[in-house]
Amino acid sequence: MQYKYYPLEAKPFGSNKKRLLWRPIIEVILISNNKLVSHPILLDTGADVSLFKANVADLLGIKPTSGKRKKVRGIGNTEISGFEHPFNIRVPGLKIVKTKAVFTNDLPKYSVSIAGNLGFFDKFKVTFDSKNKTIGVS
Repeated sequence: MQYKYYPLEAKPFGSNKKRLLWRPIIEVILISNNKLVSHPILLDTGADVSLFKANVADLLGIKPTSGKRKKVRGIGNTEISGFEHPFNIRVPGLKIVKTKAVFTNDLPKYSVSIAGNLGFFDKFKVTFDSKNKTIGVS
């Protein structure tokens, strides 16, 4: 499947001015407890694990704090704590696969869920074409 990068207006680090930035964000379907949720995710090859906001777990009928406690460190050695849960994910046009992610309340308010190496890139083949702003997922 081919996807286009998604345009977001943001302030690049160190800048006071907003500008249009293109991000590899795709819409996926999350499945758990007979519930389906269409959800955007940022494809982040630098992320070790997939991270979702705790309210996404609620939408899937998952109690966010009932899973295995996980601590993840990010940029600036910032610690994010949350709970890991299994669920199914479907990239439109592809088959459903079993995966897992950490659900947390520690992501910034306006952040996007993150698809990382464990939970997404280990399940799908992903190619990036930054020049043409396209993403291939198979």
